[in-house]
Amino acid sequence: MTSTPRTESQAMAQVRTEIGGLRAGLSTRLRELRTELSAAGVDVNAFLATTPLFDGPGPDALAAGTVAAAARLFRSAVELIRSIPFTAGGETCQIGPWDPVFDRILLQHCVPGAFHLFDRRFDRLDPAVRDDRSIRLHEGNPAELVPTLTDESLDYALVDSAVSYADAERLFAALLPKVKPGGHVHVRNYTSWSVFSGIPFGVASVVNGLANRGAVCVVGFAVNPFGYNHILQRKSAAAPAAP
Repeated sequence: MTSTPRTESQAMAQVRTEIGGLRAGLSTRLRELRTELSAAGVDVNAFLATTPLFDGPGPDALAAGTVAAAARLFRSAVELIRSIPFTAGGETCQIGPWDPVFDRILLQHCVPGAFHLFDRRFDRLDPAVRDDRSIRLHEGNPAELVPTLTDESLDYALVDSAVSYADAERLFAALLPKVKPGGHVHVRNYTSWSVFSGIPFGVASVVNGLANRGAVCVVGFAVNPFGYNHILQRKSAAAPAAP
């Protein structure tokens, strides 16, 4: 018996249902942890208020004046992407694994002349993406390969990599000089803690540090149900060097 293909709305409904179940399970487990900590004599509220979750010595908050007056809050990363005034034929890059849904929308919206993909391996990359005329593959350690790009050549850069503080610091030191003044740096997984991996993420601290030094200003933010948020920053005209 041949099954009937699901419509897009049916598929999205299933995704929402499954996400709801995951969130409910996570909430239950967090309540259990609070109970266990309280039973052990731990002041849970004090613990949560004083325990730093970000990885590394960088600032853990954005200072006043680092957010542009016109910054916008978006319901989804796709809405954020569609707000960016891309120049057709420009240069863009993505650092990290290809997402078959989100990144295809990005590729269609930005219409780049060159789309640089940086990742340690591309064996699972969609052949249709690999064959796209704009795609340029850079396989290996992104922090070592990004410096091969021309300075101030990128209109837009998407970062979905560099989990630790040290790796993120190294990556952004290599990336920022490659972005044009006024160009955009879009960071996925803008969080200090991964709820699924159970480890600290250092990228938020590094990104906040760039804004606090005036290298970039925040122009957009998109929320994620699990805290893997998106932040969009615009490179300043005279950006200080990355650390």
